[in-house]
Amino acid sequence: MAVWPGRSRSARRWGPEDVFAPVGTADAYDAMHILALGIAQAGSTDADAIRTALEDLKTPYEGLIKTYTRPFAAENHDALGPDDYIMVHYEGDKIVPAN
Repeated sequence: MAVWPGRSRSARRWGPEDVFAPVGTADAYDAMHILALGIAQAGSTDADAIRTALEDLKTPYEGLIKTYTRPFAAENHDALGPDDYIMVHYEGDKIVPAN
């Protein structure tokens, strides 16, 4: 969990439900963590080494959207597929799945 901008670490913690644009933010959040795992596995910031590591990522990542287990392959660079999306809507200030 992150700390609300402008607050000290002892201030209220917040989570995904507090983010204004949660879908795009959650996707970007997960992507950066997966990239960090790729960099760590590559042991380098060389683009080719990172791509190779991402295409054979050894460590699963439990993200905000889903748990990513080998999210990429040489022939597939899309970590999310059709089954990873759902329709949602707002009820008051909460995002809930559409029926």
